[in-house]
Amino acid sequence: MWIVRLALRRPYTFVVMSVLIVILGILAIVRTPKDIFPDIDIPVISVIWTYNGLSTQDFEQRITIYSEFALSSNVNDIERIESQTIDGVGIIRLHFHPGVKISDSLAQATAVSQAILRQHHVQTTIGAPHVLRAVVGCALFLTITGLLGLALGSLVRNTAGGIATFAGVMFVLPGITAILPNSWGDSVDPYLPLSAGTAILQIQPDSSSLAPWTGLLLFLGYGAAAMLIAAVLLVRRDA
Repeated sequence: MWIVRLALRRPYTFVVMSVLIVILGILAIVRTPKDIFPDIDIPVISVIWTYNGLSTQDFEQRITIYSEFALSSNVNDIERIESQTIDGVGIIRLHFHPGVKISDSLAQATAVSQAILRQHHVQTTIGAPHVLRAVVGCALFLTITGLLGLALGSLVRNTAGGIATFAGVMFVLPGITAILPNSWGDSVDPYLPLSAGTAILQIQPDSSSLAPWTGLLLFLGYGAAAMLIAAVLLVRRDA
């Protein structure tokens, strides 16, 4: 064939072309965006308040709204603030402008939160009963939360869909149980992912929730099940 004869007459040209194809192929593989695990850099900080014994309305008025005003006034480069309050838990999400130095913003948000605690006369030490467990448990809770979000994103295989699914599982389900009859809601709520995971953060005993380590183990089970299902589907889809 003519291409074989041309390769025999100009071997160096074909060698150079082959090397270029290999180099360009490697660059394409490295630089091609990955849809399953995209590199997402979204500057967001979540502030989670827990206080048992307050109704949702009282919690929102006394803690959530007050915290929103304090954070918006003292933390720089905030683009918008979102918040959600359920029984005993308030979640405030601070969305920042692109390019912000998130470590500085995190330090500012931490300082504001500490000031709010002092103003409400909530003071404790690491040696107080259950405080060390809550601090360690908070780190474990956030780690499992990240793994759960990763697993849900892998299941959906879409960035926006993964975020929406995570928000529904973590924040919408507790709102749904809040509108159920009290007997149903009180029976189901402790076993939801958010309620089970945040049980480890409790310093004061709460009869309406699971035991701290029991709740964390259940939350870990949710995360492990989601990761297992995501791994199986990932292998089957890409097989």
